Amino acid sequence: MSRKSVLGLFMVLALLMASVSSVAAQTPGNGSAWVSGFFVTNKDTGSAATVQMQFFTGGDGTVAYDISREVAAGDTAFYYLGAGGDLNGDVTEDGEYSVVLASNMPIVAVVNSTSSGAGQSTTSFDGIGDPSDMLFAPNIYSDYYGYTTNYYLQNAGAADTTVDIKFYDATGAEIASLAETDVSIPAGSFIKGDQNGVAALPTDTVCSATFECTTANCKLAGIVNIVDTGSASYPTVGTANYVMYSAGSQVAYAPVVLNDYYHFNSSINVQNNGTGAVNVQITFSDGTVITSPTALGAGQAWSTYLPGVAGLAAGNADGALAAKVEILSPVAGNALVVLANTSNSNDASFASYNGVTSGAQTIYAPAANAMAYNVANGYFTSVTCQNLGASPTNLTYTWSGQNTKAGYVSVSGSGMMSDIDGAPDTLASGESFVLLPNVATHRAGLGNMPVGFNGAIVVTASQDVSCVVNQNLDGGAADQDNLGSYTGRP
Repeated sequence: MSRKSVLGLFMVLALLMASVSSVAAQTPGNGSAWVSGFFVTNKDTGSAATVQMQFFTGGDGTVAYDISREVAAGDTAFYYLGAGGDLNGDVTEDGEYSVVLASNMPIVAVVNSTSSGAGQSTTSFDGIGDPSDMLFAPNIYSDYYGYTTNYYLQNAGAADTTVDIKFYDATGAEIASLAETDVSIPAGSFIKGDQNGVAALPTDTVCSATFECTTANCKLAGIVNIVDTGSASYPTVGTANYVMYSAGSQVAYAPVVLNDYYHFNSSINVQNNGTGAVNVQITFSDGTVITSPTALGAGQAWSTYLPGVAGLAAGNADGALAAKVEILSPVAGNALVVLANTSNSNDASFASYNGVTSGAQTIYAPAANAMAYNVANGYFTSVTCQNLGASPTNLTYTWSGQNTKAGYVSVSGSGMMSDIDGAPDTLASGESFVLLPNVATHRAGLGNMPVGFNGAIVVTASQDVSCVVNQNLDGGAADQDNLGSYTGRP
């Protein structure tokens, strides 16, 4: 069985990068034989994109593979490293890599990774287009009620660099014994670290970390994998991940959070990554408002589990919500970052996504499915978009890809939210709508998207919107984590 996987970092636009990971001494999460693929969408509707993919080995920065592919104008390509995949014959050695994708056209990308065997897990994350000389990881765990973390950090620059790595406890105080200085990373390559069982990290506590360049013209990108190791209280296992943050904001949005919604529940995790203490307010789409119990000091974190919020809408009819997170009475230098985690109380499903700091009138979801691949069941997605503007807006969905249940025939089409039976004509400011391509009435409203669709959905609106995509497998076993989430990109 092939054991190559992409579980790393992408840089989109002119340069795109990814780290590729598989079964090694340290695996990204639960299960074995991690295998990945990535979706690449060419945003230019007039010209084909030539995409160069350079696979770097970890540690020494050697380019192991240099591959070129073409993505048609406005189209999406899926590059899979497993058996039968487009890149399986090109990347022949199992292992972990980092990948730099360079394109002559603007592109966006999403990485999907899946393991097999006991504890099978799935993760998804959106490509990274904004490397930075300093990154923040707001959720770091040694043993947080059965959860632990590991990170992958890539040098996105053209020259070798060094970085300082620091860890902080829940109060924002540095854990000096874990500090690492001038850690070397060759150009294009990556390093990784595992927090499982690290004695200096407090248990059942949300810690954090920073990664800062110590050389000039340095650019970093990174992801953090969250692994459910299982315990007496939390017996199921799953793996999620999030993209490290390059900066914070005074307002952030979580377009979809769940409260006992078909057994799914979410938490909203906030960290003060600015200067000075701040009071934080969360406003949910049902009108419920909560504030942080105390002011959060610099570096301090606050986690809110939705089932614990008094009076919050819940259940299959009302438990799908959106949230706005903001600093009360902000001043210059104040900033926060937001992470949303979602799990299912009935199975091992577990996923995370980065809170959104701003929207756009065009959002790309490169990886979307309508019961794709599996004949009996299939992979499916939900695309949840929140109106961040001040006025109402309709949503237009343009889709293109392949029908996997009709011999991979190219398909495309479009439709509007208002054309979907039961959907609103417009979204008011702050409201969200969940598009469900696995539901027949939603596919009909999209211009008869076929069962078996696998490709990209582009969302356009008259107001700024933000979108989150959840991916899952219909009919997956209860002990499998088939859920992945990512944030749509402008």
